[in-house]
Amino acid sequence: MDKLFIGLGFLAFLLVLGLVGNEDYEYEVRSQVNYCQMVEAGIWPDYNDTYQYCDKAYNALAEIQGE
Repeated sequence: MDKLFIGLGFLAFLLVLGLVGNEDYEYEVRSQVNYCQMVEAGIWPDYNDTYQYCDKAYNALAEIQGE
């Protein structure tokens, strides 16, 4: 019985870890898209020198949103 609880606890831990990791990824993609939009609008300079990767950020956001 103890092994069952340990196994279930481990599975719950992995599930939480996966959800948190996914949320981090979505946050980073949305942050990059926001950065691209601000650079595109001329509000911010390309201080991170990542504007050339904006197409990848827009594609990743579309995948997240299921488009």
